[in-house]
Amino acid sequence: MLKRSFAEFHAQRAAPEAREALAAGEAALAALRAWPWPASRRGTGRPEVERYVVLTRRVESLGALLQARPRPAPPQRRGAPLRARRACSRCCLRPWLPRELRACAC
Repeated sequence: MLKRSFAEFHAQRAAPEAREALAAGEAALAALRAWPWPASRRGTGRPEVERYVVLTRRVESLGALLQARPRPAPPQRRGAPLRARRACSRCCLRPWLPRELRACAC
């Protein structure tokens, strides 16, 4: 109980300093926002860059959402099970290669 009391005392004592630091930070941000936008070779201005930032963040959040979702199971095929075969790098990855030039019996 005593420990908690001392912690609260120190937190209340530091509160005005934290408010001053917050006010100084907000003033610095306001000063930066007031500066003119620098010229660019492509002619883009502040609205285009801000729109790009919003769209980029949206794409990142959608990507995270898609990564979090489980993938659906592939549909089951009826009939005989598929034979597992080894894919060779010479012809199986090059389907345009004529059968006569293939090294395996794929």
